[in-house]
Amino acid sequence: MKIIDKICSYIGNFILPVNIKERVRDKIFCDFESAKTVNILFDARTEKKFADARSFIKYFTDNKKHVKSLGFVEDEKTIDYYQNRDGIDFFCLTNIKLNGKPRNPIVKEFIENNSDILINIGLDNFNILRYIMARSYSKFRVSGNLDDKFADLIIDVKDKKEINFLTKQVKHYLQIIKKS
Repeated sequence: MKIIDKICSYIGNFILPVNIKERVRDKIFCDFESAKTVNILFDARTEKKFADARSFIKYFTDNKKHVKSLGFVEDEKTIDYYQNRDGIDFFCLTNIKLNGKPRNPIVKEFIENNSDILINIGLDNFNILRYIMARSYSKFRVSGNLDDKFADLIIDVKDKKEINFLTKQVKHYLQIIKKS
């Protein structure tokens, strides 16, 4: 990790709890049947991760859910490469301020979107993904990251840290749990 990334990470870790105290959202349990809107947050730094995320997004759209998705990439060149891919939005490190907050309006819009479910399939614990999860207005938050303090449902995939495995588990649990 570069020294500047370490500094940004430190600042982000310090500022994140302060920002969370300000955020109020309507928390409700939401299962697959009752969900109408789904936000998907993912790491798209490799073609495989992007392909797995795209397949997961397709699952929800095929099941008549309105999906908004946001992928994290390393740089602007990668955004250009992925651009015009099924309405998926992307952001990169240059879209993040030194304090860890996003400066990209696409990220801000994603955070403000009041979806039924937000699913973070980014298995790495990036500050920016944590920031988006924490600040999101989504009613029900799901994550595969055990360190995610901001998720309502955490799916443990530490034995098999792969996006495909996580997405299968998310589908499974959202199908079997029922809103009471």
